[in-house]
Amino acid sequence: MKKTVDVSIPLGPVHPCWKEPVRLKCETAGERVLRTELELGYMKKGIERIMRGRPWQEVMFLAERVCGICSVVHNMVFIETMEEISAIEVPPRAAYLRVVANEIDRIASHLIANFSYCYTIEHETLAMYLLNTRETVLD
Repeated sequence: MKKTVDVSIPLGPVHPCWKEPVRLKCETAGERVLRTELELGYMKKGIERIMRGRPWQEVMFLAERVCGICSVVHNMVFIETMEEISAIEVPPRAAYLRVVANEIDRIASHLIANFSYCYTIEHETLAMYLLNTRETVLD
């Protein structure tokens, strides 16, 4: 019978495969993962505090800059919040186009995440294909 070794594997908060700092602790028995712990919040940017007291025109541009990869969704959330506060009703066609824009942004986000993972494990050919596909999606 093969003996298994119980191992605790700490990853992070800084690790080359993470896009942003997180801490992940995995407890394993052999190759089986028994338990994981995740700690977030190592990169609080304080955007909410920066936005406080500024005119909405400035805040809209700050919302876009929360994340360089997924700026569409952050801007969309800000706009939808402003519309709800102002009781503005969005036409159905505009709502439909927003869903399309968000889905395209989600696809692009998944492609860049998979690019990052492939590049981390040094599968550069697939990583470049993913990056090229993402550029096509963004165009």
